[in-house]
Amino acid sequence: MIFAVLLVCGKAQADSVPLIYEKGTYLVPVFINERISLNFTVDSGASDVVIPADVFSTLVRTGTILKSDFVDTQAYELADGSQLTSKRFRIRSLRVGDVELRNVIASVGPPEGNLLLGQSFLSRMKTWAIDNERRLLVFNELPTYRSAQTSAANGEHRAWPPTTMGAEITSSMGDTDVPLTPEEIRRHCASAQFRDTGPWPYKQQRAADYYPDASKRAEEEGRVIVKFTLANDGRPITESIQVNTSSGFPRLDEAAIRMVTEETFFPGCSDGKPAASTSTQPIAFYLTHK
Repeated sequence: MIFAVLLVCGKAQADSVPLIYEKGTYLVPVFINERISLNFTVDSGASDVVIPADVFSTLVRTGTILKSDFVDTQAYELADGSQLTSKRFRIRSLRVGDVELRNVIASVGPPEGNLLLGQSFLSRMKTWAIDNERRLLVFNELPTYRSAQTSAANGEHRAWPPTTMGAEITSSMGDTDVPLTPEEIRRHCASAQFRDTGPWPYKQQRAADYYPDASKRAEEEGRVIVKFTLANDGRPITESIQVNTSSGFPRLDEAAIRMVTEETFFPGCSDGKPAASTSTQPIAFYLTHK
């Protein structure tokens, strides 16, 4: 049984999202669990949101999909009449434009298949349509949710999808104690879904673990934006790491630099190959109790 809950706020209104026209199909950027944006094919014939097995394994390895998100397995009938048994899992947050749904059921598709935005998302819209002339995915009379982390609203440039890293947040990153290998990086960039994407975290540290005790006692709080160059093996180049926007407290700025130094990333990909890039990362230090 497919089960999902819609969390919304604000008044009912129409919303539209630009589509990407590629090889006779429409693609739309989909933001998964506030961590990564991927281009999905809009497919009303698919019963679920579908993520190919090779992409799914990467999402699990990086902690974007957690073990607790697994739901069950289910048999699906394919277009040629054959059947496929697939794992199903829960996407805790799925955002298209400013429309965000919580707890969307998705299934794992065949390797090297397409990312599909299917009925487990589309059927929860009051009405939706594709505007062929303007190349828009249009949601009509839908209460929308605008994420507080939208980069444009904050006037920030993010090199990868934003993740809240306040000191009060506990992060579960899955099996990321295993080092990222050159072969994994090669496969990541060679995959059709990642061949031209920016960097994103593989092993992400918690700001809470770097919050200086002296800063806590002094009730120093703030947000640091760190700028750095990422090598094509996913490691920040130490001498390039610098404070782009200060918190106003030297101890917090130093802690943020130390945190980035110890993080690991999937590098940016260009034309299917790992590429060096310059990135920024916001890090927030806030006390939960004073």
